[in-house]
Amino acid sequence: AIDLVLRVFGALSQGQGGPGQPELHTEFQNFQTVAIVLQFLAWVPSETGRTSTDPWRRAMAASMQLLSTLVLHHHSLAHEFVQNEGLQMMVQHRLLSVDLARYDSSVTKEDGGAGMVVDALLVISQLSRLSKEYYPMLHRMDVGANLRDLL
Repeated sequence: AIDLVLRVFGALSQGQGGPGQPELHTEFQNFQTVAIVLQFLAWVPSETGRTSTDPWRRAMAASMQLLSTLVLHHHSLAHEFVQNEGLQMMVQHRLLSVDLARYDSSVTKEDGGAGMVVDALLVISQLSRLSKEYYPMLHRMDVGANLRDLL
């Protein structure tokens, strides 16, 4: 899963394909990448990432890295994230929890809780910049206390 995320991130950072090729975000939409990753995360136990031996930790971290990369890549993928209840998933998994960020010291960087928190913060930041339409949903997440604790 980590290798896939790294390949996807590399492709996204290199830009679009040549003339006559579809734009990369269109390919991700055609394959319903955001929706499928969020469906996978719906099956991940909500206490994932709380211990360094949790077998779901790497999958959750890789999924969040992929989702944050896609949300940052194109506004249509960000909209797809919101439409497929990505914000609710972040609340369910408590991805802005200071406790999740603290569990980072005993594991590698890509498996760490702090990485998942950073990815969640990137998603929230990008959505807040993209459109005022997302403000009510972000407000309903009630992340003020979590952000204060993280600071």
